[in-house]
Amino acid sequence: MKDILKATRLEYRQVTESKGHILLLLIQPVLIIILFGAVLPSEHSQYPYYRHTIASMLSIVVIFISAQMTSLRIVTERAPYGPLSRETLGIGRASIILGKLNANFLFAGIQSILIYLISINVFEIENSILILIVLLVTSFFSLSMGLLFSVFAKNKDQASQLVMLTVLVFLILSGAIVEIPQTSILYDVSQELPMTLSLNSLVSVMNAENDISWNLVKMLSFGIACLLLAAFKFSIEKG
Repeated sequence: MKDILKATRLEYRQVTESKGHILLLLIQPVLIIILFGAVLPSEHSQYPYYRHTIASMLSIVVIFISAQMTSLRIVTERAPYGPLSRETLGIGRASIILGKLNANFLFAGIQSILIYLISINVFEIENSILILIVLLVTSFFSLSMGLLFSVFAKNKDQASQLVMLTVLVFLILSGAIVEIPQTSILYDVSQELPMTLSLNSLVSVMNAENDISWNLVKMLSFGIACLLLAAFKFSIEKG
């Protein structure tokens, strides 16, 4: 526990070294939502695609930005003269992973709250705390996925490419760009992907229908799996 707290404080200091970076981190999704609201006015709320489009946008913004937050954390610090090359840290590798998750989840949580508050005021959607819960769970998965990519990537470019490629695949398979026929096997697979689970949960909340608890459990399971795999891979690394 002491190692985890120490790693969390260390990561927090590293993340907050640049005030401009933190400000951009918090403002970026807000600006995206405001701009999106300008091209999708509330007059469109009567159309069936309105809530699905908003849910797709919220899911992709949270997944992409949250994954970016952690995708460079390990691969950058693993470089020569980076914090991870110093034996004086004295922190277990698994604790480092959890520390990075904890510190970044703080900022991802603030992001999710801002996204939630802006969204319910910009769009004609249900003002439900469940929307915030879905965003927080989506952030947890995305941060864990970013850490997984950061552990497996050989350099920063590869880590960034993994995030962009994965988000693109999620975007396509979720049906946000092109609708996938429900009779297709691909449709059944796509319904179990984290972004689709997030999207469907948000749509259900906005339409005040269906229980989303099972979707949240699935997303949490994906996040925990990514986190465990990242911690295991990082722990067995040499050096």
